[in-house]
Amino acid sequence: RLEGLSAITDLRARASVVDSSDQNATRIQVIVDNVGARAVNDFKIGFWYYNDTSTLIDTIYHGETPLPALRSLYFRFPNPLPRHSEYYKYVTAFVYTDDDNDRSNDTTTLIEPRYLDLRPIRVLIEENREDSCRVRMEVENIGNTTSRSDQPFRANLVINGASITVRGIRRDIMPGYFATIEVPTKVLKSPTRTYVGSVTLDVADDNADNNQTTRVEVINYFEGIPFVAEKDGMVLHQNYPNPFDNTTRIDFRLPNSGDVRFFVMDELGRLVYQEQRTFAAGDQSITFGQEKLASGVYYYGIEMDGRRLMRKMVLKR
Repeated sequence: RLEGLSAITDLRARASVVDSSDQNATRIQVIVDNVGARAVNDFKIGFWYYNDTSTLIDTIYHGETPLPALRSLYFRFPNPLPRHSEYYKYVTAFVYTDDDNDRSNDTTTLIEPRYLDLRPIRVLIEENREDSCRVRMEVENIGNTTSRSDQPFRANLVINGASITVRGIRRDIMPGYFATIEVPTKVLKSPTRTYVGSVTLDVADDNADNNQTTRVEVINYFEGIPFVAEKDGMVLHQNYPNPFDNTTRIDFRLPNSGDVRFFVMDELGRLVYQEQRTFAAGDQSITFGQEKLASGVYYYGIEMDGRRLMRKMVLKR
């Protein structure tokens, strides 16, 4: 069975969120759902309060990319409003675009209670050829309020027994999105590539029960590939020219015929290119060039029958 959406444009104003966490001002956030099948940009979004249309505030939303179908926008108006105990009990929010196919859901008087909930998703350990590893963590906002960069928080990590504290984390994280946060302190590489630990957020949100995770993952490592060492008659030569700006030639020697995997990784160990071809025994060569690669250090290698060799090359554009 094939299911889908008809090709319509339909933005819905779901609710307003009144943020009075600041002692000196109130901010309004409007939640917009794209319930149509087309991505939308350059639409009007606004509100008025206290049932008084003279308080109308609106703007044209223009994102770096259009709001995709079946996604939500949590738009926080940047200008603060005066605090008042009665004004914001009545807020009318709206959204408008010229080609909207359903006007019945463009306005709402629903007000959701402010709810900020940040949770750590996982810790990422990035191995490379150094003795220490880069550490990052992913933090998700599952509330209905955008976290504010002027309200920093702290994270406490423990990786293989080593404690790390990251202070002064400042991120604007929209609900439904996550941020990748660099940890300035590296951790020692594990000889077994095994990492256990946790990250705990010290943050002033509305749910402390999910502020910790023990999910630790290893990414971007070099698959245990050794640097060049001739093995059983298999030889990998240095590429020429090196550095190169367009294409480079890589010569190698095989003790017997067979399938060879040629691969290229970036400096963090991410695979950026690979191909597999059958070669005869003896001296062989491959010409490598990729227009989309940026300047930097790369590692190339060959693999045959479980034997791997690897060298370093430099791309300069």
